[in-house]
Amino acid sequence: RRFVNPQLHTGSYLERTNMIVVAAKRPELLLSAAQKPHHCQTYCQPLYRHRTVPLPAQFRLGVTSLQRRDTTVNATVRDQDRLQSSVMLAPLRTLQRQLSAVPADNPLGALAKILLPGPALYLPALLIPAITIIAAFGSVHGVAWVSWVLKLVFGDNNVLAIWSKQWGLSPYIDWVNWPVVVSVLFASAGALADFIALPALDVALGRDLDVDDEERIAQLGESGGYRGVLYAFAVMHLGALAASCHAAGTGNLHPAALSALIISQSGCGSVMLTVVHELVHSRHRGSATLASALLATVGTMHWSLAHHAHHLNVGKFDDPATARRGETLYEFLPRNILGNVLDGHRMERHRLSSKGIPWWSPRNRKIWWVACPSALAALVYTLWGTDALMLLLWQGMGANFLLGAVDYVEHYGLVRGKDTRGRYERVHAKHSWEANWMATSSVTFRLQRHAHHHLSASTPYQALQDNKQAPQLPASYPAMVLLALVPPLFFAVVDARLDRYKAASIAAEDRVERTPNPVLKEE
Repeated sequence: RRFVNPQLHTGSYLERTNMIVVAAKRPELLLSAAQKPHHCQTYCQPLYRHRTVPLPAQFRLGVTSLQRRDTTVNATVRDQDRLQSSVMLAPLRTLQRQLSAVPADNPLGALAKILLPGPALYLPALLIPAITIIAAFGSVHGVAWVSWVLKLVFGDNNVLAIWSKQWGLSPYIDWVNWPVVVSVLFASAGALADFIALPALDVALGRDLDVDDEERIAQLGESGGYRGVLYAFAVMHLGALAASCHAAGTGNLHPAALSALIISQSGCGSVMLTVVHELVHSRHRGSATLASALLATVGTMHWSLAHHAHHLNVGKFDDPATARRGETLYEFLPRNILGNVLDGHRMERHRLSSKGIPWWSPRNRKIWWVACPSALAALVYTLWGTDALMLLLWQGMGANFLLGAVDYVEHYGLVRGKDTRGRYERVHAKHSWEANWMATSSVTFRLQRHAHHHLSASTPYQALQDNKQAPQLPASYPAMVLLALVPPLFFAVVDARLDRYKAASIAAEDRVERTPNPVLKEE
């Protein structure tokens, strides 16, 4: 016998092909040894004919031995393939086990936690000032960047003109002021990242369901890498603000592009306020000074003291940071902004009187609350002119608007009850809304784990835990802020959830009261 392919050898036959040629009385017969491996009466097909004839008896013994060898070798090959596939799939199986061990809503969220361990989980927050810097320079140089890319890809051909002529869109294309459109799109990059990309990532990554034990919490609290992320964000925010002021002052921006850049910078400022929130509660040296410097960029240095007053009065009717049920965002914001100013000045006045410090002393913080923002405004005006000053003022108002909107969402409709003596109950998890979505928690330094923060204000952000007893929002804080802009929609979603939560809480309290005490029962 010989092989169809003369380059193959007898030892390689069963591994390469199962086709042989019977070279005897019938050389034209082409035999398929694997055609019927389960019995020895194998059929062959003539090479040049269309009829099937049985294999001659003198060749049956050889075919049977070939079939046995074929079975043995195929089993060996199958074992080798199975071993090779198991080796190739081993990393995937290991990754699958790791993903299943990570507490998250879906595999994408678990994969994000594996790829970003420890402080690296909060590095995405640095993308906010980085994108704002790109937005600032892109609003000025975006047209040149786009032209360079188009020339690099398509050469000197005017692709836009060719396409518009082919599709009959020339009148509409020529009507659009493309440099302004490109400038506005670049200037809007920060706003798009804050209010579109971030909620979309929350949906994609799901919720962070991680719960640490006490030993792990203690280790997290002592780690310096988490503080390093806060300091890096502070530096990058100052750079983003300088870049935005420079673009506004020297870029001769279109009013639409300037407005878009203000919104982007306001979003960066609102995330900066979450960093300030963490620094205000920090016990590390220099944290309070850095917090005050950052607050000067948005003109609300009094907020560091007003926030401490909020922790004392959260859930009370007169707390300016607790929204009442049925109160719209636009009704809440004036009360919130004015109330924070009054709380901050009230607490500073109490501090001065208790320590005997005169009002004209440099130790009076009220002087710095006015002097530092004023000095910053004068510096910006001197370096970059009126447009930059307007950007500084408007981005400060925008950041405070978003701060008030977050306050509105955090405690909407959650009030503390009073006992028979008219005293407020203690603060519990039920007095703060939570929205433990992974992307926003990483960018806002776990601000959404708000119930634990109010129960233990000194706990660093990386050690805050998800509290299952707290009411849960249906979406992350940025998405709920957008929803709050339309009060009827906000009320329809949150009021219904609030009613269900209160009904479940009352039912749980009734079950606890009706449960018999086994000790009393035995007595």
